[in-house]
Amino acid sequence: MNSCVRDLHSPQGCPSDSYTPDIAAEIDTLEDQLSERFEHHKPSRKLINEFAGWHRSEMEAAETEGLSKTLARVIVWLIKRDNAQMAAYCMAFAAGLDELNGISMTAVAEKLGVTRAAISKGANECCDELGLPRITKYMRSEQARENCSAAQNKNHWRKNGINKN
Repeated sequence: MNSCVRDLHSPQGCPSDSYTPDIAAEIDTLEDQLSERFEHHKPSRKLINEFAGWHRSEMEAAETEGLSKTLARVIVWLIKRDNAQMAAYCMAFAAGLDELNGISMTAVAEKLGVTRAAISKGANECCDELGLPRITKYMRSEQARENCSAAQNKNHWRKNGINKN
């Protein structure tokens, strides 16, 4: 549902109504963009092509380096775990992989013979150590986790003086 309330008498309408894509930005090559950006300096086409090639290779190198560092962090996280299969599932939940096809943490926990809380804790540890945001469909937000923890602490049987036996 569109969150913008339309006022039929208003000439502005919704901000989304005025969006017009920049077609040139969609189809221009890096060389075209550089040529337009620096046209007042009159660079040669050869210089523009050389610079574009250098820029692409620098960006690819930076991407490769970033991927290598990320992969190293993932491998270290996996090596630290005693149960590799559980760690892989925790990482899948943390990353929100669609390959889980709706498999719940509870179902995975039963399959592995652990608690759902252990899977959830592992997924949260993965998010913390790898710097992943908790925005997947399998993960609660930090605020929701804090609220749940506070409610459990407030309503715990030991705090209420109830004898569990």
